[in-house]
Amino acid sequence: MGKSNKELEADVVIIGTGASGLCAALTAGLGGGKVIIFEKIPDYGGMTNYALGMFGIETKRQKREKIGITAEEAFKRHVKNCHWLADGRLVRAFMDKTASTIDWLEELGVEFEGLDSYAPNGPRVWHPIKGFAGNGLIKPLLRSTQAEKTFNY
Repeated sequence: MGKSNKELEADVVIIGTGASGLCAALTAGLGGGKVIIFEKIPDYGGMTNYALGMFGIETKRQKREKIGITAEEAFKRHVKNCHWLADGRLVRAFMDKTASTIDWLEELGVEFEGLDSYAPNGPRVWHPIKGFAGNGLIKPLLRSTQAEKTFNY
């Protein structure tokens, strides 16, 4: 195979087009950065294509359905179940950001349907993605990143 003399320039390079990679690329691009995204497999989405939903605390959907678990309660439950071995600052930041992350994804066209518990008698914190993550999450994220002129695939 011959060498390519084409040089790529970017402010941010993202490796992988799973949900994290696409969200990072979109955030950087919306912030004015020139972004290049690399993916090693032929399809976008990686393992995210097999995800069924997302964890969320204090979301609009939970508030509408009067599900009262708070981020503080979820934090305490999680660190107790992990025997306080998890990084508390990271767990707290995660719990505090789940609702705004779901709101942001909905603004980008991701649709969630219903609320479920992923543990017997547990709180309904699981937000199933309509169409599963491949169609329901990755495709709206791809549409959003492709709308930006700062992206190279």
